Amino acid sequence: MEESIIHNGEIRPLNCQLVHTFTPGLYSRQITMPKDSLILSEIHLTEHQFVVSKGIACVKVNENDWEILEAPYHGITKPGTCRLLGITEECVWTTFHPATEMPENDSPEAFLKAVAEIEARIIKKHELSGSEFNSQLIEKQ
Repeated sequence: MEESIIHNGEIRPLNCQLVHTFTPGLYSRQITMPKDSLILSEIHLTEHQFVVSKGIACVKVNENDWEILEAPYHGITKPGTCRLLGITEECVWTTFHPATEMPENDSPEAFLKAVAEIEARIIKKHELSGSEFNSQLIEKQ
């Protein structure tokens, strides 16, 4: 899926607002994706819940058929899931993950360290040899 997108289409940077929230034992990440965008998710390593609280997305999971998800929507992501999302109406998507990794203090550095530790556990980056593919161009859910 990712090779087809990268090699057959034009890729341009997409800045999606990403909000990280920590509460005792729980980490959530919320992404706002603009209308008319095409987004490739990272590969999910864990089973977790997600909520679409705003918008509409046409979603292709791995090699399955396209599915339309419209807010409000609650679902479960299985390990190994990779999504291609065509956003037809601005979409707010939030995932929820158990977390023992918490910021040690209120500093930005501690916050970013905790986020990086969780991301290393819950997502796998795409690896395309010989490509200029930049993970910043994809949704980091």
